[in-house]
Amino acid sequence: MHTTKMDTFSVTCLFLLTSISMLHHVTNATLTETGPTEDESKCKLYMAPTSTILISEDDDEVSPIKLSMYAGTNIPEGTIIGRPEIGIPLTDINTHMKQTVYQSQQQKQKIIKNKQEFLAAQSSFMWNAQPVSAQYETFINHDNLNVCIPGVGGLGNQHPTLVSYAGWNYDAVVERTIDTKSTNVAYPNRGAISHYFNVSLQALQDIPAGMEILVDDLGLEEDEDLYTLKDFHHADRNLKRIHAFFEKYESDLLPVKKKEMYNFLLKDVISASHSNDDDGKDTLPLYPKEPSEIASTIQTGTFQYSYPELTKSTEWLEQNGQCLDGLYPGISTIPDIGRGAFASKNFKKGQMIAPAPLMLIPDKSYLDMYKIKKNGDRLVKGEDVVSKQLLENYSFGHQQSKLRFYPYGINVNFINHKKTDPSGTVTGSDGANAKLSWTKQSYHQSDLLNKNTNELLESGIKDVFTSLGMDIIATRDIAANEEVFIDYGDDWAKAWEDHVSKWDKDQKWPTKALDLNSEMKFDQNLFFDTESEKNKIIQASLQTGGDGTEYKVPPSVITVCYATWNDLDANDGDFGKDSWFKFDDRTEKNGHDMQPCSIIDRYNFQ
Repeated sequence: MHTTKMDTFSVTCLFLLTSISMLHHVTNATLTETGPTEDESKCKLYMAPTSTILISEDDDEVSPIKLSMYAGTNIPEGTIIGRPEIGIPLTDINTHMKQTVYQSQQQKQKIIKNKQEFLAAQSSFMWNAQPVSAQYETFINHDNLNVCIPGVGGLGNQHPTLVSYAGWNYDAVVERTIDTKSTNVAYPNRGAISHYFNVSLQALQDIPAGMEILVDDLGLEEDEDLYTLKDFHHADRNLKRIHAFFEKYESDLLPVKKKEMYNFLLKDVISASHSNDDDGKDTLPLYPKEPSEIASTIQTGTFQYSYPELTKSTEWLEQNGQCLDGLYPGISTIPDIGRGAFASKNFKKGQMIAPAPLMLIPDKSYLDMYKIKKNGDRLVKGEDVVSKQLLENYSFGHQQSKLRFYPYGINVNFINHKKTDPSGTVTGSDGANAKLSWTKQSYHQSDLLNKNTNELLESGIKDVFTSLGMDIIATRDIAANEEVFIDYGDDWAKAWEDHVSKWDKDQKWPTKALDLNSEMKFDQNLFFDTESEKNKIIQASLQTGGDGTEYKVPPSVITVCYATWNDLDANDGDFGKDSWFKFDDRTEKNGHDMQPCSIIDRYNFQ
């Protein structure tokens, strides 16, 4: 159907696709609620120093990206990598961090330098809004929102080529739900935790054991001279044809002639064919130099042949890395607290459960949030702090320090609090069963622990924001599928108890998009109202003395549809309207294709 209204068009596409709104549905509950089923003696995912390098734009310095993920076992295409995570929005951080009053020019330069370095570090370390469909959390520009995705998001690296082995499973976030019993119920922690959960990374193709997991789209600018996965696949196919040709005429080809023939095929046939392609890219470096290497290269593929350092042995991973399989998320055993972290296998006292690498936040004021007003296409920050970025609730810190540390190990942000029980020495006893300890891994710069804040920022270490780390250590034996707890400290415990004691248990939780989405998922008789149905409900409310606010979708919730479109071309005929367009059937349920829309009409399809 063609229409002159984007929203009308989007809605038509929406119901054909049966994918709707920020009021998303979820199906992946089993992904997060189930424990280990495989051989726990084999580590399936490792954290270790990356083998990839990026060139600094400032000084052409080669700087290794600190940490990455490696497959401990073969990961089939379509498999979820690691565990589902949370997405923690950092909203309009550039605006909130602006400072207009300084005591001196020297202080101004120092503060601006520290902030710029932090913003550069966190922006390259985090994700944009699309993986969790959170772009409408900002006032104006969707680029003003970053999302912290710990675990697979924080440890994902991209290769200097455009090759990737893993990408986001958008359905896992879009289709998530909460327990309908929690809808409109106000719990003490609602609003203090992220509602973007089930964030999942999946294999885009088979990933062999030992291979570093390269993630799609980490913000590396596309360069037409960079090799893509398509280039390597073409090289693989060509190499198989050459190998078949040599096998067919093996008896007729002496080594010298075989070498001459191989060079001829590469330089005069393959090179000539690529020069006629649109990109004109030289792919000869992707092929082995000698005919004797063809068979082994076919076994691994030209990508692994070109970058052998991406694949590590099990011995290397065990010596240089840490296993990431120790935790999985599920509904906490503490009532009404949300999710928790559970042991994926048995752990002995003193054993590492999970690594927790840290991102340094130099000043807790960086997470302050101010009242923001729109002034045309600009955002203007007020003078008074009104709140904190949600990341504050997921960071380590101390009342007497302005530093904050955001842990980005897999599922460590799901670990809940219980006070340390001195007598808790056996499995199943109440109280914390784990603790935090500084790691002994090579990425951890332990000398930084002896520096004050100013010395820390002026240490000269290029990666100072990601040069510290901790481990979650079992303080007693922990059984598989037992929830893991750490002691947040007496100050936190007292603040939480004060908060709960003042909590109004009778207050109603304002309806959120996730609430509506969950209700509709579990009640098939519920539908999104059309504009005319919505207006009738509001008018009926007004006529009976109401104010129209009883309508189930509050102003803070918007309806969005998944649709992309193209302008009409000559093949579509002349409709007399330049603004008409056609539906693009490549639409996917991801943040890139999510558009605000209004429902004009609804149809049933058998």
